[in-house]
Amino acid sequence: NKNILISSDSLKKLVENYQSKEVVSDFEKGINFYDVKKYKMEDIVLYPLYDERSYSKESLEILERSIRSNGFMFPLFLFEFEGKKCVINGVKRYLVAKALKSETVNGVVINGKVEDINNYIINNMLTNNDNGLVLAYAYDVLMKRFNLKEKDIRELTKLSDGQINNTLRLLNLSKEVKKLVVNGKLSYAKARLLV
Repeated sequence: NKNILISSDSLKKLVENYQSKEVVSDFEKGINFYDVKKYKMEDIVLYPLYDERSYSKESLEILERSIRSNGFMFPLFLFEFEGKKCVINGVKRYLVAKALKSETVNGVVINGKVEDINNYIINNMLTNNDNGLVLAYAYDVLMKRFNLKEKDIRELTKLSDGQINNTLRLLNLSKEVKKLVVNGKLSYAKARLLV
């Protein structure tokens, strides 16, 4: 048996990389899927941290083909916010259901504090490797609507000030360049250079 030594810096980075995944999985473990019900699409909106313009038509078309063949496999996660049922997980499924003009979707309503929901959504975005504009929009809303400071977002995401600032700067790109980022034709790293 050989002892494998891991430096404290490497271990710290490893823990940080997996911390957000734990937030998401711990949150989802508490969901009771027996409470899945049908909800009218007209009664559902996206949670404020999401902007449907940040999702590529191509990725939605792939999901749409799958849904046309197999149906909706998972319910939407919904949260009551400001008197509305808001999608907090399943944004792409919601957008496809909207495009297909579905009248109802399966969903499960999640209870919790707004801070916990925001934490879950941001960590889920990071776990899913959503494009930089998805995150930039969410960070901007956290600051403007939920009164968070950049240091609060840093604590929430475990990212550096530089990473958060660079992501937020993507909002300054032109519409044309944003479209390239959303469609995956321009990487986050290259988009940052253009800001």
